[in-house]
Amino acid sequence: MPRNRVNNFSSREDGLDSQGYPKIDELEADSWLYPTNYDVRQYQLLITETSLFQNTLVCLPTGLGKTLIASVVMHAYYKWFPSGSVIFLAPTKPLVNQQIKACHDIMGIPVNDTAHLEGSINPEKRSEFWDSKRVFFCTPQTLVNDVKNGRLDVKRVVCVVFDEAHKATRGYAYTSVVRELEDNGAKFRILALSATPGSDMKKVQDVVYNLRIANVEVRTEDDPEIAPYRHDREIETVKVAEGGVASIKDAVKQELVELMRPVSRRLYDNRILSVDNPKNLNVFAIEEAESNIEIALQKKPEFSNGSSMLMRQILGDVEHMKSILNCKRVLADAGTGGLLNLMNDMKKKQLPAYVAAHRSQEGSRSNSISNNSNNVLMDLAATPRFAKLLETLRRTQNDTQVCVFKAVGLSITSITYIPRLTY
Repeated sequence: MPRNRVNNFSSREDGLDSQGYPKIDELEADSWLYPTNYDVRQYQLLITETSLFQNTLVCLPTGLGKTLIASVVMHAYYKWFPSGSVIFLAPTKPLVNQQIKACHDIMGIPVNDTAHLEGSINPEKRSEFWDSKRVFFCTPQTLVNDVKNGRLDVKRVVCVVFDEAHKATRGYAYTSVVRELEDNGAKFRILALSATPGSDMKKVQDVVYNLRIANVEVRTEDDPEIAPYRHDREIETVKVAEGGVASIKDAVKQELVELMRPVSRRLYDNRILSVDNPKNLNVFAIEEAESNIEIALQKKPEFSNGSSMLMRQILGDVEHMKSILNCKRVLADAGTGGLLNLMNDMKKKQLPAYVAAHRSQEGSRSNSISNNSNNVLMDLAATPRFAKLLETLRRTQNDTQVCVFKAVGLSITSITYIPRLTY
């Protein structure tokens, strides 16, 4: 079948039925494209065909082709419904960027028909993108906020891909995506991707229910059809005792929770947050707060003046909450040294002084982080996991390539100071 075929609709509006849903282009829907300039793996081809016609959870080990399957399905719905919208969701920006490249490189989806939406983009600009583009890449929080605030016509949505689908359990934004789209009348195909379905069958069932899954395709590294494409590897688990550092981290974490308590209470009293217990707050609480502020500005007279004392306090509290949650995240991943580094950065940017003033027990011994690599390593080496990582990296051969996964950029920056390594 030709890659490009003129559809039957002269404009996007012509491609909608009387209820506002995208019409299917029967000529395009007669077939679908599969890339032959890549190795045609039978398991990928079969899973793709199933995913086109049923809501499917695809569980494949990392590196065995989930991205290609998603690209083919997205391209098919892009061609079948010329007036429809196709959405790819991922919890992190790197995963979003990976899929953007795949859709362009593997299936040739035009760049001028795609949009990468982030919460940092002006809301009016995001509305323009929803009106003018057809393939969207974003985080679930951005999509939920835009649906709640009426920035897109949800009836145009014909396909949604959920990456890291095992996260679609109670409390995560993926569940809100499905609920918001359905409540607003959307009718769409779902493709869910995960490296593992998980060992807890109740959680697997939650994912199946929350994402309206009708079919599950699972392949493990032991499956014969996967074996030719599997890379041999040895897995060694190194358990590192945190020792006294654990008690320090726990104390600092508790202090951060207490710092957040009056903030969360005020936001709860003003109906900006649905919970007031600071232990239960996370990054999704920020998304909820920002969305509720937009709604409040529209509906509540006392909020109509953005310069009012109450609104200034609410906006300030949300910023404070962001700062404290970021501190908790860095503390969990990069330890007290990483938190000290962040605190100094916050101080330079003149963020809330009362947050920056609360330093960890280890961090209080120093007022600033030197740019000297030895000083940075000295601060972070107090974290046993980080010290073990340095020891392991220094043992690697000169011609060995090493990939280190870290969730916090501060940790990654610190790792690059190791004199032994070349980047």
